Order: sequence, then structure tokens, then C-alpha cells
Amino acid sequence: MRNRWGLPGAICIELARDVGNSLEKRREIEKNIEATTKKREKEREEIRELLSIKDVPSETLLRYRLWKEQGGRCCYTDEPISPHQLISDDNSVQIDHILPWSRFGDDSYSNKSLCSAKANQEKQNRTPYEWLHGIKGQDEWDRFTASVESRKETKGIKKRNFLLKGGKETEERFRSRNLNDTRYAARLMAEAARLLYPAGHRGEKGGKRRVFTRPGALTAALRHAWGVESLKKIDGERLPDDRHHALDAVVVAAVSEGEIQKLTKSFQKCEQQGLPRPLRHVPPPWETFREDVKAAYHTIRVARPERQRARGEGHAATIRQLRQEESGPVIYERKAIEALKLTDLAKIKDPERNEGLITALRHWIEAGKPADAPPRTPCNIAGAGHEIRKVRLATNKKPAVPVRGGIADRGDMVRTDIFTRRNKKGKTEWFMVPIYPHQIMNRTQWPTPPNAAVIRKPEEQWPEMGPEYTFQFSLYPRSYIRLFKKGVVIEGYFAGSDRATASITVCNANDKTNRQTGIGIKTLDLIQKYAINRFGELSPIKQETRTWHGVACISPAQPD
Repeated sequence: MRNRWGLPGAICIELARDVGNSLEKRREIEKNIEATTKKREKEREEIRELLSIKDVPSETLLRYRLWKEQGGRCCYTDEPISPHQLISDDNSVQIDHILPWSRFGDDSYSNKSLCSAKANQEKQNRTPYEWLHGIKGQDEWDRFTASVESRKETKGIKKRNFLLKGGKETEERFRSRNLNDTRYAARLMAEAARLLYPAGHRGEKGGKRRVFTRPGALTAALRHAWGVESLKKIDGERLPDDRHHALDAVVVAAVSEGEIQKLTKSFQKCEQQGLPRPLRHVPPPWETFREDVKAAYHTIRVARPERQRARGEGHAATIRQLRQEESGPVIYERKAIEALKLTDLAKIKDPERNEGLITALRHWIEAGKPADAPPRTPCNIAGAGHEIRKVRLATNKKPAVPVRGGIADRGDMVRTDIFTRRNKKGKTEWFMVPIYPHQIMNRTQWPTPPNAAVIRKPEEQWPEMGPEYTFQFSLYPRSYIRLFKKGVVIEGYFAGSDRATASITVCNANDKTNRQTGIGIKTLDLIQKYAINRFGELSPIKQETRTWHGVACISPAQPD
């Protein structure tokens, strides 16, 4: 960026609250988001049916959630609120911050409530305790407390916010707690940016360059106000499209520090007067802002780094038994009896020696698998046999990775090496050689890379990549490729290959969940690999040098 456009006039940083979370925590958050998304869609259907409307904006959904939580009544006066007031233009009901946003810094759902416009104007920027107890007296506060306690859906942090007492010290403590995560992370990022981007750089007006942080809640509200939120969400559900990061960056960059200060003061003033936030009336940065952003948005290609490191397990955790039998090597795995079928009994190891066990299982399955009468091994002299929980069954699996006298499944492929060869008709044929972690980790057994290419036949029949084959390049997770076949072009990031079908999978550049699988490799007209820079620009890679443990290797495909 610096080499192309020079140093920027300012750096604006917006950080999410989960920036420091572990991978497990982020996955938990993603799972919760999915569950919440399904719940919100159900609520939208309820609104459509209740109010006979087709489109449900985010604000209407928020009002409905609060209205439903509060039993259809004003949270402060306990007066009824009709469903149609949720979408009325008369501003008779409003969304209020229970603890004033300007004082406590909490813009979360747990600090929001639905109330009548009159109540909101009387409350102004006070807490419920300051307003009801301080202005209206103890009796009114006791009535309100009893009302909050009676609402089963009002609990946890929201209930605490409604009933909070305390003065300036409590306010500062809560505000600090609400903002601490984002503030601390943003401060560290800002300090690091200032070290790399010092003030007084020659050529900058006034000799100073500036680093700012942006409050995420405010820029999120601006996306709604400027009409660009629909690019990343439909009916409140986020689209599986990673270009939304670019959209966030545009909004962060398009609002100046002066405008941020004006908006903040405007919010505080509206809160003091008991009025809703004025975001609907915030003008866009320029007249054609939304159209320009939308046009640019569709030209973005998300840049992802190619992952060349051999990460992950060398093999699967489960180690299965391997036995040499007359028919050849057979792999056995343990299976819970609850999952057994009658046909599985023929796969039990040593059927002659285990005849009694097989009979007991057959009778149990035919009886409907009664849970209160589990099968037992045949009785011995001491009495009843042991309860049977799992049995070993023969599988059709082929030996993969030898581990401590047993066999484990392979880990995920590290890379796929691509070779070509001219057939008798002069047409280029494509071949792929899968590379696994256990092969890279075991230098004794694999001093050179594997050379057998996948075809739809048993592995012992796979062709070796000899002198007539030419190595082209290695495909790693997130290698950018284009595939050409009979005039059709498939483009995106390499997402893996299937050794059973000799095919590869490509995912959309902007949407990792949008995948095209089962693309047979041998009949492709062309595979082109590209380098992609941070701006999403592509440069074709004509041919690479094959490596093994970081060292260029001379394979049969590349003779001296």
C-alpha cells in the first residue's frame, strides 16, 4: 500500500470485542451466532404474521423483541403497547438505554428497553433509580421494582441495569468495565501504529500524522444510516461473504474525527431530551456514496494467504487393529452394539471362537435391542458373563499409517503436487500426487517426496511420475487457481483433493462456504495457479520448482 499510494494521511482503527479470544472461544461464538440467527428469523416470521408486513427492518425486529420480553407493556409505566405501535410513524414508543449510553457506554441489547415517548422524555439521561426514586419518590420506585421482579423474561444484566443504584463512582466503574476490552486492545494497536507511523514525517501538512480509533457501535449504526448494511446482511442475517470487512473499512474511513465528535454530542443531547438517536438523518459522506460503494463492492476479490506449513495431526487419533489373514491384511474397528445391524454380525472377528457372543447379539437385536437387558458373553463356571458394549468388526479400509502395531487414518493433505503429460493425441493430461503429514514427518521412510499419482483404481496401480511427466506446481490450502474445461472456467481457492475420485474442490474467493466439489483433474484442459497480492490482484505462476523439506528436489519428472 505504501509503495503504491504513499503513506496515508491518517490511520483509523476499529476493533471487535473478540479480538483476543482463543480459537475455541471464537468457534463457540460462531455457534452461538448461528443459533441466534435462526431464532431471529423465527421472530421475523412472527412479526410478518402479527403485523401483516413483508419486510422486517432491524429496528422493527429490535422493538418486537423488547415488546415481547416486556409482555407488551412499557417497561417504566407498565402501560400497554399495541403491536401496531411498533411500526407506527407517530413515534409513540421509543427504544431507551436503561443506563444512559452517554454516561455508561453500553449499547448492548441488555441495556435497551421499549417505553412510551412520554416516559423516555421524562427519564432523559438519568438511570431508572435517579428518575423514579429521585424525582417521583419511594412509592413509585417500589412499584417499578415490583414490576421488574414480576417479568420472568427480564433477568441477568438487564434486570441489574433496571434496578441499579449508585452515584458517580458506580457510573465510572460500569463505563470502564463496558469499554475496557475494546479500549485496551484499540490503545495497543494505536500505539503500535504510531511507532510505525511517526509524527513529523516530511511532506505531511503540519509535520504530523494521526492515528485514531473508531467506536464499533457508531460505525455499525452509520452503515445502517447510509444504506450499505444491506450489502452484508439480508433480513438481519449476515451473508457468508468476507467482503464485509472491506465495507467496514470504507465506513470507518469515510467518517472524520470531527463528525464522530458531532455525532456523539448529538446522541448525548437527544438522550438528555428523551429523543431517539438522529442517525436516520445523518447525511452520507457524498451524494452518490451508496451507489459508489455498491459498484466497488462487486469488484472486490478477497485475498487469502497460501498456507504452506504442514500443520495438523500426522495421523488420526483412532488406532485400529490390523491382522494378516488369508485374504490379505484386514483392519478391524470397534463398534458400539447400539449401532449394530444383523448383517454386521458376519464381520465379527474369529466367528468360530466367538460363536456364543454372536448368538447373544443376534437374540438381543431381534428382541428390539432392549436397553434394560443388554447382551452378555456366554456363561462360564463362575456364573453370568460380562455385559457386551462394543465388538470388533472387519472393515473395507485399506492400510494407511502404521502406528504402534496398528493402523490409523491419514491426516489432512498438506499439499497436492500437479504434473502433466502429453498423451498419444498430443493433448495435455493432468495428474495429482497427494502429500500427507506422516510422509513429511517420517524422513527415514520418505527421503524424497511421494511420486504416485491418484487415479480411480487401487493405490497399488497408481502411476509413478517418471521422466515423461512434468512437474508444474504444488497446490496448498488457499492456492488461487483457475480451471478450464470445455469453455467453462472455474475460479477460486484450492480447498482440497479427493483421492477416491481423483478430483479437487474449489471454494469461491469471497465465500468460503460456497464450494464446487468433484472436479475431475485428468480431463481438464488447463489448470492455472496464481499469486495473489493484498489488493486481490492476480499474477500467473507458469511453473514452480518442486521442494521437499524446503529444498529443491530433482524428481524423475525433472531429470538432470
